[in-house]
Amino acid sequence: YEIKCPNVPETQEPTSTPSISPTNPITTAPSITPVHPCMNSQPDSAPLVLDTLCTPDHPLCAADDGTAVTANEGGDQCFVCKDTVDEGGQDLGCPADKPICMAKGSGTFGMECAVCINSATDGSQDWGCPQDSPLCRALDGTDVQGGAKGGKCYPCEISSEISVCFSIDSSGSVCYKSKDSDGDNRCDAYQVDSIGFARKLAQDFDTRTHISQFSVATFSTVAVTRQALTHQGRVDRVLKDLPYTSGWTNTKDGFKYCSDALDATPAGRPKLLIMLTDGNPTRGGTYDYRTKTGTSHLDAADEGAQYAKDAGNKVILVGVGQGIKTSYMKKWASDEDLVFIANSFDELDKIADNIATSKICLG
Repeated sequence: YEIKCPNVPETQEPTSTPSISPTNPITTAPSITPVHPCMNSQPDSAPLVLDTLCTPDHPLCAADDGTAVTANEGGDQCFVCKDTVDEGGQDLGCPADKPICMAKGSGTFGMECAVCINSATDGSQDWGCPQDSPLCRALDGTDVQGGAKGGKCYPCEISSEISVCFSIDSSGSVCYKSKDSDGDNRCDAYQVDSIGFARKLAQDFDTRTHISQFSVATFSTVAVTRQALTHQGRVDRVLKDLPYTSGWTNTKDGFKYCSDALDATPAGRPKLLIMLTDGNPTRGGTYDYRTKTGTSHLDAADEGAQYAKDAGNKVILVGVGQGIKTSYMKKWASDEDLVFIANSFDELDKIADNIATSKICLG
């Protein structure tokens, strides 16, 4: 028979400790994901305060679709700004230089601030733009699609009949470095690029404004009026046969001859002088190095530009290459926004497009 000792428990199977190895790793407790990534914990009003779990660059908590969530309730993500002001003004979360929140509508949240929005369809004042510069456009003046953001507000656009004079640099530097130059007779930089630039702009302006007039002057050592004000078809034929002269750069007379040609403009019609040049002034002044008296070539060019502006012309400068100082062109142009730079002559086609689509105020 079996003898049992009192108060001794029955033997139990010992429990084993699991081994730790790459094939048998220790498992960790699953992480707990919050139900909402952020919380609308602060009132959506200035001064701006961070919502819970949002960051300074994305401070506002809202639903995924940009709509607001109830105060002290969870949202889906953090936004940059909120559309809090109707018809322009500084929205919540946007700086003064980019005051418009790119949101879906009033009271909704957005991820980007803009200078302005192309909101008007009738040419009236766009959101974010003042009354004296009501058109929201890209930085280079080109149009943006309706409802899209813009980088700058512009005053107005070419929409009526205008008179235009092209003052084209025909000096020696234009063809000097051109591989296709045929002595002093021709080169593509002049006959193709420079003349093509003027022809393209004249055609575009005429298409957009109707009944506009155009004239042409060239300048090198001296300036020459090649065509008085006439219709686009006539000036196109003149441009196609425009001679290349070579010589120095008489910028002063380039301004003066074009300005004088524009004096024949009918009363009340805006006047636009477009100068194309690749070099600093080397003629036009009267300075005498022996007596140290007279006017420098640069001062003479300054006088020519002022002469053109005093005559009521809007002056645009187009510079090509590194031979012309931008600071000079900014001084000569009616506005710094009316200075266009091409790295080479074969870029003039793009510059013509930029000018044609720029919103240039001629009033």
